[in-house]
Amino acid sequence: MNRFYFGRYIQQENPSFIHLINPLVKLIVTAFISGALFYFGKNILSFSLFTLLLVILTFFSGKIFIPLFYAVKSFKVLYIFIFITVLFFGEQGSFSIYFKKDDLICALLGVYQFMLLVAFSSILSLTSSPSEIAKSLYIFIKPLKIFKVNVQNIGLSMLIAIRFIPLLFEEASKIITAQKLRGEWVSQVTFKEKLKFIFNLDSFIIPLFVRVFHYAEQLSITALYRQNISKVLYLEKINIKDILFLLMCITFVWGIYAGIKIL
Repeated sequence: MNRFYFGRYIQQENPSFIHLINPLVKLIVTAFISGALFYFGKNILSFSLFTLLLVILTFFSGKIFIPLFYAVKSFKVLYIFIFITVLFFGEQGSFSIYFKKDDLICALLGVYQFMLLVAFSSILSLTSSPSEIAKSLYIFIKPLKIFKVNVQNIGLSMLIAIRFIPLLFEEASKIITAQKLRGEWVSQVTFKEKLKFIFNLDSFIIPLFVRVFHYAEQLSITALYRQNISKVLYLEKINIKDILFLLMCITFVWGIYAGIKIL
């Protein structure tokens, strides 16, 4: 549980370049790269260039390499599922127990494509606090005001939901630690027995959700009783540095697309 970094914010004493970028810009860049990755990320060359972009962004994100590694690693079960699905069903969707070398390569590239998607998304979450991500999403739904949609309540709900994704795993880790101290958790037991303990209502699930709901209630009451909820969801304006970062990322992705077309 302690090594689950997907959705967790890594705060640094000396913020890196990516940490200082406006979270709205990082969200736009992540969405743009993810779309490009699915649109023309289809061969080894394109994936190599996207990997180069990932390395560059990781380098400018400070000391997040280990958390990024664990964030990508945490979806290993899903990777296996994607690999088996693509390998035996192929692009046509017809099941066959026999596969060729091209099908194997296609399955491996499909898994790597999803790994890159998780990695780019993890850079956003590792360098932006949950509140900043929620505020950025709130800006996207603001135009719904013209349809008389209560976007402030939606934005507040997103703020609470995103904040408690990493908190869920933190509290789970605390409960497991408490069970270890009481002698109710044995490290040498099988994985099946550990799962049986985790899905036990009395010893794990109910205490976990009681603690998380308590925190959620306190946060929601604090936010709702402020004079202006929009101040809670206020995000700093985009500056020149953010615009230059956005343009550089778009230019790099466009260069990948142009390079693939030429070659």
